[in-house]
Parts: sequence; C-alpha cells; structure tokens
Amino acid sequence: KVTLGMMADGVDGELITYDASGVAAKVAVGTAAQVLTSNGVGAAPTFQDAGGGGGGSLFGLKTTSESRTTTTTLTIDADLQVELEANSYYELVMDLVTFSNGVPDIKYGFSYPTGATIYWSYDYPNNPDMSVLTEVATISVQGGGGKITLARGSIKTVGTAGTFGITWAQQTSSGSASTVEERSYIKVTKMN
Repeated sequence: KVTLGMMADGVDGELITYDASGVAAKVAVGTAAQVLTSNGVGAAPTFQDAGGGGGGSLFGLKTTSESRTTTTTLTIDADLQVELEANSYYELVMDLVTFSNGVPDIKYGFSYPTGATIYWSYDYPNNPDMSVLTEVATISVQGGGGKITLARGSIKTVGTAGTFGITWAQQTSSGSASTVEERSYIKVTKMN
C-alpha cells in the first residue's frame, strides 16, 4: 500500500498512469476546459480539447465566390466541407447561393465517408415541392441567374471517419461561368 507521504512531489495537475510496460508514468497537465482522453490500449491518456457529444456544430462557409468553366466533373468545394467522426449521427443544413447564365446551369452533390448514409431534401425556386432524396443524387439548378438552394437532412457514419462536403460543377460544359457565391454554407451538427 502506497500512502501520500510515500509519493514524490510532482506538478499541480499532473496525473499518474502506467505505460504499456506497466511502469508508472505522468500525464502532462492540460489547459483550462480540456478533458482527459483515452488514446487506447498501449498509449497514455492525454488532456485534449473537448469534442464529440450532441450539439457540436461544424461549419463550412464560403467567404469568396468561386467560378468554374468548361467542366462537368463534380469536385468537392474547398470551403464547403467538414470532418465527420465515425459511428455518429449528424443533422445537415445547407444554403447554397449559385449563379449561372442559363446554360451551362450548375449541378451539385455530396462527398462523404465510406459507408455513410444520407437522407435529405432540398428546395429552390423552381422546385417548391421539397423533393425527398435518399443517399446521394446529383441535383441540377436550372434556369440561369441567381438561385438559392436550401437543403436539410441527416447523415449517419459507420466505421469510417472522413470528409463530408458539397461537390459541384457545370451541368453542361461551357466557357460561361457557373458560380457558387460567397455566403454559401453548410452546417453539420452532431446529434450523439
């Protein structure tokens, strides 16, 4: 039995643990609001910023408009993406502001971690019926001019963490630009 009087002095906030060999070791002091986090078998715990749990929102915000020409290949938007954890449930909210001069129009879809499932619906001025889509479908925003597409849905990740994001391109390849405007965003909120 080890009593407090038998222990060596240490640093305020340090904890004692055992390394993979069973030898006593110290856990370095964290900072205010950090939590003690297990790093799995064979690795000492560490203090890390709190994460996980319901209610944490992740944002992807476009602060500069971006135009694409002569491409119909869906490519993930560098601003409109977030990192998702494995084995989690998320709520999705998207507000996509786009501009196109008629043809070529614009199309978009999603990139997501392997094994994830997505249920979502969308609305824009030419589609007042809130079509419900399961999984991932490519949506074409037609008619030219400026459009706002609103989408809501849910995402379930399984064993793989990874990037979730908006992919987009021209519906028809053209030298006239298709643009996703600044202030477009996605908000993904963890529910578990």
